[in-house]
Amino acid sequence: MADNTPDFSPGVRSNAIIAITALLLGLVILFDGKLYNKTPTTNAIHALDTADSITLSDGNSTLLAFERQGAHWLITTPYTAPAIAERMAVLLDTNQHSSRRYTQSEVPFDLLFKDTVTLNIDNHQFHFGAVEPVSQLRYVLAGDHIYLQPDYVLPLLKAGHSAFIDLQVTDQVLQVTIEDQLVDDTGAWSALRSLDIVTPPSAPALASIAIKDANHSDRHYTLHQHANGPTLVNDTDQFGYLLSATQAAALGVARYLPGSALN
Repeated sequence: MADNTPDFSPGVRSNAIIAITALLLGLVILFDGKLYNKTPTTNAIHALDTADSITLSDGNSTLLAFERQGAHWLITTPYTAPAIAERMAVLLDTNQHSSRRYTQSEVPFDLLFKDTVTLNIDNHQFHFGAVEPVSQLRYVLAGDHIYLQPDYVLPLLKAGHSAFIDLQVTDQVLQVTIEDQLVDDTGAWSALRSLDIVTPPSAPALASIAIKDANHSDRHYTLHQHANGPTLVNDTDQFGYLLSATQAAALGVARYLPGSALN
């Protein structure tokens, strides 16, 4: 009598796994191909020459808010701090990176946009949905269409607020004046980075500082003693750059701080 028992030997099992994997991949391509293989586009979504405000929100809760001040961006929520230009460019590129475009009827809309984070650039909203499993691009709803875009914004947001804070105080410094006295050696002032951004102390300033920077317009700061250390407050009194005691000594401002033997 013939033996009809299925052959489950290792070789046969391996071939079966390969066949099943190929079948599943074929189904993914079949059902997702309409979306994934759609011709990419590179046009801007909205006509935005310049933007003045940006917010990121989860439902009714504002996670981050930014405001343009001249050539620079400022974080305004959850606290006030200078923003990194390159990180702001990532947010603004949401309006530019339109790889593929669909109508809502072409995708399982309710499934893709069940939980969303919203980016608002001026009065234009972008809703971030799920990630497309094949391309690893994210579905983004803007206006009447849905786009597949590089997944840069949400990972950056998950990194925390500090990912947007610019701690760079200066670039290439040409001249520094402290209390109307020129500083002979400005080496320590160039490429200066602070430890953190803090709220300006309410106490009067200890010294005034003017900086000529090769890559920026003239900058003006006031020196203060914060609870966490010496601080340079920007000329609009919106935030302060926290310095270490070592930095204060190298910059020549330690002498103006309370308790200094040079006072």
